[in-house]
Amino acid sequence: MKAKDIIHEFRLAVSEVKERNRKTVRISALESFLDSLEKDIDEQGELDGLEFKSKLASFRAEHERKIAWYEAQQSTSIEMFRSVIQVGQSALKSIILINGGAAVSMLAFIGNLASKQGLSSQAMTLMTKPMIFFAMGVLSGALGAGGTYVSQFFYFKEKNKAGIAFHVVTIAVVIMAYVFFALGAFAAKAAFMKGL
Repeated sequence: MKAKDIIHEFRLAVSEVKERNRKTVRISALESFLDSLEKDIDEQGELDGLEFKSKLASFRAEHERKIAWYEAQQSTSIEMFRSVIQVGQSALKSIILINGGAAVSMLAFIGNLASKQGLSSQAMTLMTKPMIFFAMGVLSGALGAGGTYVSQFFYFKEKNKAGIAFHVVTIAVVIMAYVFFALGAFAAKAAFMKGL
């Protein structure tokens, strides 16, 4: 019970005494009234305490729900980030392997031709072009792998602008590695079509 409520109760009691045309109040009646008022205050305090505990429990439950939601979101974000990293690493490994394998195959093919029948300077020129494209593809893949580590370093240091810049450059370099493979394949096809 609040102080205003106590004063209000007291005034109501005085008004009741006035309505009965009494001018005085017995001390025992006043003490009895104060005892009942004190009892009401204690009961109200218990109710306020229970209401406070109820609100606190509700707040805690809501807070725990929000924490659980946040942790689930964080866990999802981390898993998504891990999967993006794994896909990126697979793409880098694939392009390095593809371009490297193509370059080695071209070297083996040129070596085989040179040992069996000799190669003309025109044939050497034609076969050099695909080799250069495949080698550039391997170099681009390696630069892409390095770029991922540099961008992650900047993200870790919370230098997001630099991290994003390296991220974009790395993506462009990896795309170029795939383009170099395609160019190398078309150059090799052109060399074979010209009659090696």
